[in-house]
Amino acid sequence: MLQITCLAVMALLSGFISQAAGLNEALLAAARNGNAAEVERLLKEGAEVDTRTRYATTPLYFAARNGHLDVVKLLLAQGADPNVTDTFYKMHVLAAAAEKGGVPVMKALLEAGAKAPPNLLMMAAIQASPDAVRFLIDATKPTPAALGNVLQMALQNKREDNAKVLREAGAALPEVKTVSLPPEALARIAASYSNEQAGVFEFAVKDGKLTGGSGGQSLVFEAIDQRTFFPAAAPTARLVFTIENNQATGFTLTNAGQTLVFKRMGTSK
Repeated sequence: MLQITCLAVMALLSGFISQAAGLNEALLAAARNGNAAEVERLLKEGAEVDTRTRYATTPLYFAARNGHLDVVKLLLAQGADPNVTDTFYKMHVLAAAAEKGGVPVMKALLEAGAKAPPNLLMMAAIQASPDAVRFLIDATKPTPAALGNVLQMALQNKREDNAKVLREAGAALPEVKTVSLPPEALARIAASYSNEQAGVFEFAVKDGKLTGGSGGQSLVFEAIDQRTFFPAAAPTARLVFTIENNQATGFTLTNAGQTLVFKRMGTSK
């Protein structure tokens, strides 16, 4: 009798779990499509406001990315997390909204407590509209140096429309003083380096310059000092090499708010 009762309880719980999963899937779809009435109905029936896909995207994330302001406001009013970041693209919901959602959606998220990630304005300058860039300049109040770096990135990606907005806000291209290094200083750096995420970077010396990159690239790197370099095509990036016993053992790459550490291949350190 006890065994029969346990089986009955398990069957009942299984039914509840299946029903909840169905409501959550429906909520994700309704938010993605901008169906505010359906979102409201599903929430009342017990769908989880912050239910997540396998990549941690939530109903709010889908609604914000697709510019469904009414759904965004509804979900936020029900306590949706305004700081969700997906695990596939590593993109904060504000960044997703900047790309397609538009200014009203970003404003709603910020008013609900969303915290702008460090690279938000730079991402917007590359992928979003001038209105979005203008709004984020006012909202995040970047430093003059940060504005200059974003301007450089906008120009590099041929976003003249956003470059115009940045210049109107006072952005100017950063001035970087470079130095010429002797061949032996470059030779101690020329090698292959690896990082689990980014793969292999290979460097060589050509015509008195450090050249190379990933995937067969042949970028030219300018030197700021004997340890610090930047790609001539992307002056906002920085490569800082670690030198031990007159040989580079690795380097740290920083660009657009991201940091990657590379280790020289063929060493045990």
